[in-house]
Amino acid sequence: MVFKTRPLWLIVGGRVRLGRWIAEDLALDHDLILTSSRSWKDEDWHRSISSIQHTFTWDASSSDIGMLIGSDLKSALGDNLKIDGVCFLSSTFNEQTLGTWDLRGIQKTFDTNLIFPILCSQEILPFLNPRAALHYFLDHSIHSPYKKRLPYSAAKAGLNNFIEGFRNLVGAEIKVHGHMLGTVIKDGEPVPPRVYTSPHPFSLVMSKIRGI
Repeated sequence: MVFKTRPLWLIVGGRVRLGRWIAEDLALDHDLILTSSRSWKDEDWHRSISSIQHTFTWDASSSDIGMLIGSDLKSALGDNLKIDGVCFLSSTFNEQTLGTWDLRGIQKTFDTNLIFPILCSQEILPFLNPRAALHYFLDHSIHSPYKKRLPYSAAKAGLNNFIEGFRNLVGAEIKVHGHMLGTVIKDGEPVPPRVYTSPHPFSLVMSKIRGI
């Protein structure tokens, strides 16, 4: 039987920028499972962090993504380990102006920003600690949609609606949080060339995740 001494968290979308920053911070006192939509074979930063137990590739557009999530977590956790917290960060921010919309583009936007988080939430439930914390990362476009990214804004609004319903569905013991963030800024990291909302300090993000 395997016993763990540190909390085990799953970071969905933990390969670049905010997801990576969260992983690096939590790695100080948590064990981690990281996922990305792309292969990890060309990534090096995570190899030196011993608390990262597994890295999985979960492509939101894959037709068998639900089965893959269950299979990967079963192989990683076995029959005894449970996940104590999850951060859902998978997202795209592609520009889709009026007149360029098509079925394929909107489907891909909804796959990543709405459909995948919904499916992932369902598939991870059997692997959660009964008192797990789930953190979903949203966007100010929920209340002020981006004119050049209206499909993205609609998908994020749908995700917000899902979170509210999912919170009621899973009951009070599992804590479900939705974080509506602006552009996250971390000390020492380059500021994005264009900031769409007021800067949001990374330290504040971590205080919410850690419940400080």
